[in-house]
Amino acid sequence: MSSISISTSTPLKSLIKINEAYYSHSIYTLGKGSGRNPRSIARILNALYDNNLRTLEALLNSSLDDLSKLRNFGSTGQEILLELLENFMIGG
Repeated sequence: MSSISISTSTPLKSLIKINEAYYSHSIYTLGKGSGRNPRSIARILNALYDNNLRTLEALLNSSLDDLSKLRNFGSTGQEILLELLENFMIGG
């Protein structure tokens, strides 16, 4: 489970500090090098992409409340997403 302290209405960029050089990168960058099941990751990233969250910046400007309203994106998806984002954290 994620070690990030979670406030569901706060934009993710306030919770997860990622180098701004990555902001323009595709959300699919998150799936590279993860030890998780690639099919699970692909499903999560496809759900984000299909809901117009196509860059890390767009994703980080969203809150967990925003993400919970997305089609095909549930609590398990949020948990895995937070783990993937932790891999990009500054000092993480």
